[in-house]
Amino acid sequence: MVLRTSAILGLLLAVAFQTDNAHAAASKTITLNNNANQAILEDDGITTNNLVRIRSLNNSFTTVTFELPTSELIINLGGGDDTFTVNGNGITGFTAKLTINGGAGNDTATVERLISTQGVCWNDTVGTSQGLTIRNCK
Repeated sequence: MVLRTSAILGLLLAVAFQTDNAHAAASKTITLNNNANQAILEDDGITTNNLVRIRSLNNSFTTVTFELPTSELIINLGGGDDTFTVNGNGITGFTAKLTINGGAGNDTATVERLISTQGVCWNDTVGTSQGLTIRNCK
């Protein structure tokens, strides 16, 4: 089987952008595209490795896996009518502030079962804010 250089480079780039777990950063910013995203922040399935992922529930973007930041996690929803959910089950050691920024469109955010956070901040001044719901958090 012969692979072209461009195919190999594309594969390497795809893998590199899907996982960023070399070292925990003080802050991490994830910016979603301008589609109508249905996204979830969740544990990556291995509760002891300090990795989380942002996954699309409607296939509007590729899953991004990364190590929990220590100071602040910023999620920029982008344009479109976005729904963003945080499922705190399995996310341990979350000490960073969580900032969710809505973009153009009608955006909603729900934070469930997130423990040990420095707080949740919801900013949505561009579009029509549908609000933030926080449930079962400590």
